Amino acid sequence: MLMLRPFFILNRQPKKTTKAAKDIVMKRKREKFKQDFKILVVDDDQGILNFFVRLFEGTVSLSTALSGEDAIALAGKTKYDIAFVDIRLKGMDGVEVLKQLKKIGPETTVILMSGYAAEGQIKEGFKNGAIDFLQKPFEDINKILTIPEAAKILKMDPITLRRLAKNGDLPAIKLGKQWRIRQEKLNEWLKEKEAARGT
Repeated sequence: MLMLRPFFILNRQPKKTTKAAKDIVMKRKREKFKQDFKILVVDDDQGILNFFVRLFEGTVSLSTALSGEDAIALAGKTKYDIAFVDIRLKGMDGVEVLKQLKKIGPETTVILMSGYAAEGQIKEGFKNGAIDFLQKPFEDINKILTIPEAAKILKMDPITLRRLAKNGDLPAIKLGKQWRIRQEKLNEWLKEKEAARGT
């Protein structure tokens, strides 16, 4: 027996999503990622905490703690995806903080940091679940630019720069959902472009 579909089903057109609607959806996704992905930074140097705040500004949910005790208190209230922990802290040291964080949230990725020789503590940290180690001091945060900052320097549209970064034509790195570029890399890229224009 031949079944006929109703006329309105046969002629139904797929809904067209406007650019504005897509932009709203993407903005909501970015906001959700920002709220959902949580980073904890533990260091007794306020300058280091400021570095991370500037580095991850507007990309993720970031918490900072000046002591191991403060970090443990925060971890008791919030589930963190990543924790950056200085090895040398006043009071509870970084390895002990690592152990406590792993007890509270075994799925938290912990990265240890230090500006001193601490080979024994680093090895102990790896045995207790740390996945990486960062040597301090870090590069000057003021030398790492956001796309809008780079766009101002180059007098270009930020959208164009984001497209260049996404396509691999600009030496930028992606942190979370935001692109960052080192000042010196931007200067080198600019010189290369100017040299290419001159030939």
